[in-house]
Amino acid sequence: MSPKVAVLCQFKNPEAYFSIFHAHHYRLFDRFFYIDHQSTKDYRGFDCGKATVYRASIKNFTKDIFYARIIEEIKAHSDIDFLFILDIDEFLPFSNRSDFDKFLLNYRNWAVGTLYWRNGFPQNFEELSDCPPLLVQSIPGKTKKLFYNLKRLGSFFPREGNHNAEYSFLGQTWLQARPRRKKSSVGLIHLPLVSKEQIFQKTNEFPSDYFSAKLGVEVSALILDLTTHEVLNIIGNYRANEFVTYGPSDFEPIVLFSGINEHVRSIDQAVEGLIVARFTDADELNESQVASLRRGGFGRKRSLLRLIGIDGDKKMSVGGDYES
Repeated sequence: MSPKVAVLCQFKNPEAYFSIFHAHHYRLFDRFFYIDHQSTKDYRGFDCGKATVYRASIKNFTKDIFYARIIEEIKAHSDIDFLFILDIDEFLPFSNRSDFDKFLLNYRNWAVGTLYWRNGFPQNFEELSDCPPLLVQSIPGKTKKLFYNLKRLGSFFPREGNHNAEYSFLGQTWLQARPRRKKSSVGLIHLPLVSKEQIFQKTNEFPSDYFSAKLGVEVSALILDLTTHEVLNIIGNYRANEFVTYGPSDFEPIVLFSGINEHVRSIDQAVEGLIVARFTDADELNESQVASLRRGGFGRKRSLLRLIGIDGDKKMSVGGDYES
């Protein structure tokens, strides 16, 4: 019998990725838990039968805290066996549940698994909506992401965007008991940028030398005329600690999104029909409040659950919805 597998993902304005992320992983996951961090559209209106969507009402982008509290709910009130925590631009490298189940079989006796980024981009470098072939690094990089066997794991607290985690011992966060962790040779497909226009947007969001340091050249308003060599090096060195020069031979073509075009289009239509969110003045927690929430405690947990759209007086049913 196949294990029950869920994914937890937090996003904000994910339109460039959402439809293909959901359609691709719909073939693999039994449940989706989304945390919408104040997107322009209200993704709580997205209904596919497998998804539960929460909406954060605080400005702080404290992924680790949100993740930890949702995980507590999942563990307490559902029958999920494996939990993956992915960003909206990360894709598991499987196209069917059979191959995915074979992969998970290797982790039935392990508490934690690791996947390493294979950075890539669509070959057309325009968008993902047409399910294009991808160019990805032939060899996985050093950036890891974790996934969890909930049946073999006690309390844990994802950190650094789920690049690491803390594991409390007997409920004490100051006392760590690291569980057995198994590395995987399977790479996690990471598509940090899907178009030149998106790179241009990033240069407006980050300091002017953000991508210059990665390319070794000055990036200006002419960034839309980037050469293939420059694109390869931006993608290959995304969040890398040391700059490496990449060429075409360091990337390989893969077809990951075959057979999901119609599903992607139907999700596009559903997202198009979502209402614009009603914005209220969101609270911004100070450092001491954030630290307090990280320490936990019954009252603080209930407060945070309400901040991300979960009424503390309700419980999650096995199906993932909430009931009194």
